[in-house]
Amino acid sequence: WVEPFGVNDVEAAAASVARGASVLPALGGGKCGVAVSADDEGGGIPFNVEMLRLGAANGLAWHTHWHAGSLQTGFSTEDYGDVRLVPQIWGDRLVHVDPVQRPLAGVLLGFNEPDQSKLGGSGVGVDEAIELWMSSVGKAQRMGYTMFVAPSIAQSLPKRYSGVKDASEWLPDFLDLCLATSGCPETITFLGFHLYEPRCITDPEEVRHWAMEVRVGSMKRLMAEYNDRGMNIQGLWLTEFAGRSDEKGLCRTLEQQRGWMEVVVPLLNEEPSIVAYSWFSYGEGRSPFFKDNANLWDYETNQLTTLGEAYFTLCDGRQYAPVDPTPTVLPQSLPVHAKAPQQVQRVEQPAEEPVEDPFAIAAGSGGSASSGPWRWLPTFAVLLLMASICFGYAMATGRGSDADGVSRAIIAGLDTARRWLHYDLARLGNRFGFAHCQLCDDGVDDPLLTDSEMRGLEAFRAKQPELAWCIEVC
Repeated sequence: WVEPFGVNDVEAAAASVARGASVLPALGGGKCGVAVSADDEGGGIPFNVEMLRLGAANGLAWHTHWHAGSLQTGFSTEDYGDVRLVPQIWGDRLVHVDPVQRPLAGVLLGFNEPDQSKLGGSGVGVDEAIELWMSSVGKAQRMGYTMFVAPSIAQSLPKRYSGVKDASEWLPDFLDLCLATSGCPETITFLGFHLYEPRCITDPEEVRHWAMEVRVGSMKRLMAEYNDRGMNIQGLWLTEFAGRSDEKGLCRTLEQQRGWMEVVVPLLNEEPSIVAYSWFSYGEGRSPFFKDNANLWDYETNQLTTLGEAYFTLCDGRQYAPVDPTPTVLPQSLPVHAKAPQQVQRVEQPAEEPVEDPFAIAAGSGGSASSGPWRWLPTFAVLLLMASICFGYAMATGRGSDADGVSRAIIAGLDTARRWLHYDLARLGNRFGFAHCQLCDDGVDDPLLTDSEMRGLEAFRAKQPELAWCIEVC
């Protein structure tokens, strides 16, 4: 639990926001941005001139691409039109900074996710970051930059700001060192952060709580505290946001992304502390760090996807009718999880999808298995056969001399059958009450389950002790 804003906090934040609003003319007059590069990272080029021009025609105000230089190969000043390019000092290396001239805005973004080295983060230590910050900012000031966004963090702020356990002290530590460094406090014009939603929830109250009260609210508290200590921070920059699935995979599709976007973008528009925001427009394997589809442009036609149409309509403030106005309400009795870089969300049980019987498909029934209690018999017959084969192999090779060896052999058979049948056993298990029963690899010490999945299993075991045997397998 976090102490709500008091009167003094609100007044301080309002004063900062009034100062921060002056940056909007430098960004084409709006908050609406996109974070995407024209670099091919192995999955194809995610952004090109035609996409930029279409974005500009639909309300795009600014663009960032993680480079300190200006135009990428193939782009011209004319292509940007009224769109402003906001460069970034990505990580722990000195880079060339171009002079401020169109299409560059006079704003420079600090390091990308210095609080983590995974998932594309720069992983810069705080001591090194301060030294590099002062050097880079000094160089940028000589090139005409007048506004600077502090390094954009991925993880949640500590509990005293956010109410979230096991969060990161990186940004408070950075600001503390900045206060102690001559000439540094006045270089922090804005605070930067990322917001990745792991479950693409659509209930307005839930989105408001986690995105605005917890994530944005914690950044506002931090801003108010350091302004009281002598800084002059003028607002917040959300330099990346999108849905990023956890193990449930609830942000995989454009439709799932759009459901969350339709709720969160209007909230960002009405929040005065948010000076600017930029959607992370990647999908279809264009980024090695991102497995979901959140691309605003179609990679084949260069036209806007349905997600892109929704985004530019929403952030431009035009009238928008959601495709499905029915909110996804999360069960209140389920546990709360928090794991960076995703934001804290309640566990949501996905709608049950029909599981197709591969034997019915092979028989030409169009994927619809016959009804009745016997429809799963062929599937379980194959599962049993594969388990029996592995059991026999374990006995013949001496691996079945103990219960552990036998169980591993049976698990191997079941997992082989699962892969052969292209089944998701977790979903199949849900059909028969064995929820969260994930099988592990045969004889390999490294588990397939992540830490967050294991915590979920432990919570499930506490609620369903009769299925403890299933958990012990993992």
